[in-house]
Amino acid sequence: MSPGLSRLAVWSAAVALAVAGTYQFTPLKARCLRHCRSPLGFLLRFGNFRGRLRDVRVGIYHGGYCVGCCWSLMLVLVAVGVMNMAWMVVLTAVIFAEKI
Repeated sequence: MSPGLSRLAVWSAAVALAVAGTYQFTPLKARCLRHCRSPLGFLLRFGNFRGRLRDVRVGIYHGGYCVGCCWSLMLVLVAVGVMNMAWMVVLTAVIFAEKI
């Protein structure tokens, strides 16, 4: 790998970490977590949807909140995993501990 490309990879990972770290403390992340931590309440709330595509609509709506919770963590895992597999294992353990 050329030095310029290596430097670009390091800066890209640093930016990904900064964006993900900032997102962790936003009200949007907190709102998404409220929905994803109580899926039963969420499904009961939207149980009045009608029509053939009712389940698809509820799934897309709920999936949007789950992506809102986890996109930044996935970004960090990809950015760090491309650079160093050992750090990816460490971050996976930290994220697992956060989820539990």
